[in-house]
Amino acid sequence: MIDRYKHQQLRIGSVSPQQISTWAIKILPNGEIVGEVTKPYTFHYKTNKSKKDGLFCERFFVIGDEKEDSKVCEQYGVEFVDSRIRRYQMGYIKLACPVTYTQEGETVIPVNPIGMP
Repeated sequence: MIDRYKHQQLRIGSVSPQQISTWAIKILPNGEIVGEVTKPYTFHYKTNKSKKDGLFCERFFVIGDEKEDSKVCEQYGVEFVDSRIRRYQMGYIKLACPVTYTQEGETVIPVNPIGMP
């Protein structure tokens, strides 16, 4: 039997664009700040490697396979980490105005439409 009074409460609400960007911003070991997707590219079609500052950039989501004994990739300056940590890494795309995406209705709702108070 489950005791309904022993469970913790869960609060669901919207998150501000500033909070999302603070979750996604990461400081690399070389001091560089990354997290914003600035290019629309995903992979290079010949090498099948992710493009820098693109949607699947390894600097945002960290590199998984370790080829040497070092803990930092010399090419990207990113740490080698376990796949369990990579699942929680985030990146963000800065838009002209904040929008809300609801998966249930598959609609995009502008939070503050231009020209409205």
